Amino acid sequence: MKCHKTKSDGTKCQAYAIHNGKYCFRHSVDTKPEALEASSKGGEAKRQYLCLGKPMKIKKPEDIKRLMEKSINKLWIGEIPMSNPAGSLGYLAKIFLEAYEKSDLETRIAELEEKINNIKI
Repeated sequence: MKCHKTKSDGTKCQAYAIHNGKYCFRHSVDTKPEALEASSKGGEAKRQYLCLGKPMKIKKPEDIKRLMEKSINKLWIGEIPMSNPAGSLGYLAKIFLEAYEKSDLETRIAELEEKINNIKI
């Protein structure tokens, strides 16, 4: 059963009522203190910021590689909080590999350009 609360804009609350009740967790008089505490904690969690290191200049794929390497290691040892460790590590690893491929390609192109410039016609 849905919550019976009518919100200030005139719409009905879409949450499900708590067991044997007419109202949801947020609107029930019985759970008001817990609902307020949950809201307070949720607001605090959003305001948490971490300083993970000094600012870095990112101008080329090699810089991204270094940043991803540091981030992956901090995530791995628990210095960066995460809700989905496998997903976070996978995502960072993908970015690292893409940067690796680009920096490797840049290095190879630079070497080829140098060889071409050194060829005497």
